[in-house]
Amino acid sequence: MPLIDAVDIQDAQGELEKEYLHFLTSMIEVPEHYRMFSSSVGLMKARRGLEDYYVSHPKFSFKLVCFIRLMAAHALKFEPCKTFNLRLLKTKEGLLDKWANMPLKDLKEAPLPENEKAMLLFTIKTLKSPKSIKPRDLEPLRAFGYTDGDILDAAHLAAMVKTEKELFALFKMGK
Repeated sequence: MPLIDAVDIQDAQGELEKEYLHFLTSMIEVPEHYRMFSSSVGLMKARRGLEDYYVSHPKFSFKLVCFIRLMAAHALKFEPCKTFNLRLLKTKEGLLDKWANMPLKDLKEAPLPENEKAMLLFTIKTLKSPKSIKPRDLEPLRAFGYTDGDILDAAHLAAMVKTEKELFALFKMGK
């Protein structure tokens, strides 16, 4: 049983209802792991602001944003986030189920342009072995025209998946 209350979509009112409707309009559904933020409408608004920032990022395609979250969730074994991002990729990008369980070693096969594959590989490395990141890991990204801000943005996007997984487990959500 969850340790904090999450408001169901049909029970949402006021500001929370607006937040849910915004998510339903832009993302097709309100994912299970996002509903835990309904306990704090202020945090949910801040979280949505980050989501809006990433999906309108000038250097990241929608597909890259979803792939970073999907592969981060896959690496971290965070099923609700993985399921949601796979559904987004299937619905909005027409991708196949085979990407759901793609081994992390096969990320070079992701259907992304080379610059975005490089960013995807980097972000997963930041999760799996953050202390191993060296200047040479950033050089190819800069060569593709990514700024340090873009690199930080991508690493932060992956780190958000990790944080949400930890909060989801902490509050025993989804059980």
